[in-house]
Amino acid sequence: PKGSARKKVTDEIVASQDKISELTEAESLELLAIQSKYIKLRKPLYEARAGKIAKCRGFWGHVLCNTPALRHAITPADVPVLRFLQVLRVDFLSDDRPELGYSITFEFSDDPSSGLHPIVWVQKVISFSEDGEATITVKTEPKDANVGNHVEGATFMQWLLSSDEEDLEVADVILEDVWRTPLVYYEEGEV
Repeated sequence: PKGSARKKVTDEIVASQDKISELTEAESLELLAIQSKYIKLRKPLYEARAGKIAKCRGFWGHVLCNTPALRHAITPADVPVLRFLQVLRVDFLSDDRPELGYSITFEFSDDPSSGLHPIVWVQKVISFSEDGEATITVKTEPKDANVGNHVEGATFMQWLLSSDEEDLEVADVILEDVWRTPLVYYEEGEV
């Protein structure tokens, strides 16, 4: 008798927990739908902002160098390279499913006389599997760009060209902080 009473209570708890899980899943789906809606609404605003930022030479390099959470990742050797950063853009891999990941695109001015960096374009793609496992791929233009082409000791540039899944911290700071509110760091002091 005691065993069957315990089983009955356990079954009732399981049924309650199943309802809680269903509700949590429904909440997650609704939150994703809301997030997706606002990603789409912000996209043209980010594009308009990019046009204005393009008028400020060295904007993104200045912002990155002044972001406190990135100071550990940016060395003095990175600073001259980052001065040529003209475009920084974040895109979700799917506007409808932002949890799948995002890409961060960096476009550098093409100034061969500088001798500082041969890379014109780098895209770092961070994607997540259903179980939350991260995969990072890096695309460059020209395709043969590598860390060896950069100034020795340029930690940020090494991170940028790395596909190491262990180092998502810098990407997260760019996604969550730098991309959303860059003006805060642009208005900081000189680099």
